[in-house]
Amino acid sequence: MDIEEIINNPHDALFKRTMVDKVAALDFMQNYLPEEIIEKMDLAELQIAKDSFIDDKSKEKMSDMLYKVDIGGKEAYVYLLFEHKSYYDIQTPVQLLGYMCDIWDLHWQQHKNDDLPVIVPILIYHGERDWDKGERLANVLEKPLPGFEKFVPDYNFLLYDFSGLTEEEIKGNIKLKILSYLFSRIYSKDLNEALENVIPLLLELHYQNTARDYILTALNYITNVFGEVKTIEDLKKEVEKVSKEGREMVMTFTQEAMKKGKKEELIDTVKVLLEKKFQIDLSAKMEKGIEAADIQDLAKIRDNIFEIESLGEIKKILGV
Repeated sequence: MDIEEIINNPHDALFKRTMVDKVAALDFMQNYLPEEIIEKMDLAELQIAKDSFIDDKSKEKMSDMLYKVDIGGKEAYVYLLFEHKSYYDIQTPVQLLGYMCDIWDLHWQQHKNDDLPVIVPILIYHGERDWDKGERLANVLEKPLPGFEKFVPDYNFLLYDFSGLTEEEIKGNIKLKILSYLFSRIYSKDLNEALENVIPLLLELHYQNTARDYILTALNYITNVFGEVKTIEDLKKEVEKVSKEGREMVMTFTQEAMKKGKKEELIDTVKVLLEKKFQIDLSAKMEKGIEAADIQDLAKIRDNIFEIESLGEIKKILGV
């Protein structure tokens, strides 16, 4: 996930950065799934099966993760659909069923002639309005006339409304708590309360020197989603009210983000310049060399592109 993706879709970025972490995913299931379901799952065998079934157009409103688990000795799936629409949409259970069909189709392609596995569908709702349609597809369908019930599909899903979580309801490891605090405070507009809970957790990750990309993603979420914060300077001021150490962390990570963004821009520029100059498609080895190069070497290629006469000179600069 690059800087542009994090900025353009902060909801998706924070959700994915959290739930792609196996520890956070396990924590979510152990803390939120019903006990009668958890006790039948072998969570030691949990694997990330696929990070999305959602097309690019829908990613502005939804994110998802698919996990493979063992239930009663048989392969099964847990599917998390995170809806980050600001409005209420009763079509969501229908969309969820569509993604379940996609999962079964993928399983069929990989394991032909097997019976289709159980899928535990989970909707993580994050809307401004309370979800009041229950946890069944039938609740959003028109009630059929007597005798027609057998033609109407139905299924149950698990529902978690993160927009209404109280502090007592927030559980799990550091990343899951950060996700929960930020999601639960977005509509209350209580930025100070969110920061009071989140900054100490981010500092803990910072002091452990772990999850640097995650910290950057969380800070970007705050900057892009909470209305009081419109710039990095705004974020620094708000964080300083909670923690001076937090302000220093913000400064460190925003500087890193700027450098990272500049490097990604240089990588794209160098690739385009080389392809145009030498009228070629870059080899995989050359692309990896460009992506691994430091900023100084990339700038050198960009600034001297008209003087460079062969790909051999480029390879020498890149060391490939």
